[in-house]
Amino acid sequence: MTHPQLTTSMQQPEFYPHPAQEINLIETHISYVFLAGDFVYKVKKGVNLGFLDFSDLRKRHYYCREELRLNKRLAPGIYLEVIPIVLDEKETISLGADPGSQIIDYALKMVRLPEEGMLPRLLDEGTADSALFTALAGKLAHFHETAAAVPEKTGLDFMQTLQENMSENFSQTRNLVDLAVTRHRCSMIEAYSNWFFKTHQEILSRRAATGRVRECHGDLRLEHICLYENDLVVFDCIEFNERFRFIDVAADLAFLLMDLEYNGYWSQARTLLTGYLEKSHDQEIRILLNFFKCYYACTRAKVAGIRSAEAGPEKRAETLHEASDFFELAFTYALHLVRPTLILVCGLMGTGKSTLARNIGPYLGAEIIKSDAVRKELLGIPEAEEHHTTFGKGIYSPEISKLTYARLFTQAAKHLRAGRSVILDASFKRQRDRQEAQQTADDFGARFLVLECTCRRQTAEKRLMHREHQANEASDGRRELFQAQRDDFEPIREFSPEIHLRIDTDASERQCREQTLEDIIRRLRPE
Repeated sequence: MTHPQLTTSMQQPEFYPHPAQEINLIETHISYVFLAGDFVYKVKKGVNLGFLDFSDLRKRHYYCREELRLNKRLAPGIYLEVIPIVLDEKETISLGADPGSQIIDYALKMVRLPEEGMLPRLLDEGTADSALFTALAGKLAHFHETAAAVPEKTGLDFMQTLQENMSENFSQTRNLVDLAVTRHRCSMIEAYSNWFFKTHQEILSRRAATGRVRECHGDLRLEHICLYENDLVVFDCIEFNERFRFIDVAADLAFLLMDLEYNGYWSQARTLLTGYLEKSHDQEIRILLNFFKCYYACTRAKVAGIRSAEAGPEKRAETLHEASDFFELAFTYALHLVRPTLILVCGLMGTGKSTLARNIGPYLGAEIIKSDAVRKELLGIPEAEEHHTTFGKGIYSPEISKLTYARLFTQAAKHLRAGRSVILDASFKRQRDRQEAQQTADDFGARFLVLECTCRRQTAEKRLMHREHQANEASDGRRELFQAQRDDFEPIREFSPEIHLRIDTDASERQCREQTLEDIIRRLRPE
């Protein structure tokens, strides 16, 4: 175990053989990190967490040397040496080899990187431009191409390891169910992971057998990247467990993409991915990214859960909230539609079409196109400008509606052609428009679903009454038009139950969202 006086001693300026006026200690769940002047000293905690074991001195020495070896690949001038920490006969702890003293631990010495160059700081200040992420993409692509392949890891071995890692994630987060994630969502995340693993074994195994499993970084997060002396330094890779480091290069990239997206930097993630694909020519990773991003979001939730168990009451709430945020992101990845899909959210006015579309779109990774907004854009009318006309007249005449639906399908086709899923939010009261939507999906080999929103008339009228007092509302639906639209609506009878889902929106928004997402995934992701 870590010597009880070690951290106290290492926080004294005189402990170090160089100027260190102020010592800052950063403690993680697996190590002590001392910021001392121009250098950093990292000491591993004497812990055994199952997925890592630093429980005795020999192991801590070995993993210090591994950390030095591995990080010299992407940060060669930063990682310097492994130094013994000794205890002499006077019970004094000091740094450096001493033949007459007892070695009680080891410290990894590193150059201290500037805070102002850390990637989170650059992002926060808005100085991390697209050129930086393009350069980072090139650096990572080169690293993955030159990192040691793992030929002894056959496809089968890799698959077994990946499955074990997934299972461990879920088993080690059971204690977070109902604290940081609902049982239902945890079940859906696990079901997705198992489904993807089962249905994509061929591509995963083939990549392992053809050298795409390499000795990667394994912990590519924002705070492990720094702009230092006009170069990007990537540090603090995983040294403590080979099965977290011998991974598909797609998984390594997915970790960083996930971390960018967790912190809200979605456009930067796209820039990084685009640059990486251009440099690596590994287009196949697109198929795997959501799966690996989901896996790593769960991993980060697990780590936050471990920290919450060690923290006091105040920090515990904070770390549980962090775990909850990572589970939310994992849930989003689990629901993302990998294959392009066209979804109609349709029905009478006031039945909650736009609310449902808005609530499910981000989880599915689908673009949302609203007919009300398209109609007014087509006519050069401000979206929020009210147009209270007689039913079927003015901007809602059959002629204008025909143009509106044509524009809807054109925009949908653009997204489907680019491989993106689309939600069309419109009444779709005519069978011909619904069939044309299905034909648009067929033209691009996309899947197709119809979500028909229904509710009690009282509910719809109450919503329409509330809408009349809302500003910036594109829809002109009003209570007095409800019956006319209802009489004019051609019932949806042309689709099978596998395509046509009826959504009862009398339930709460949350209930509608969760049930709809589950129904969609059940139809699009069969066992």
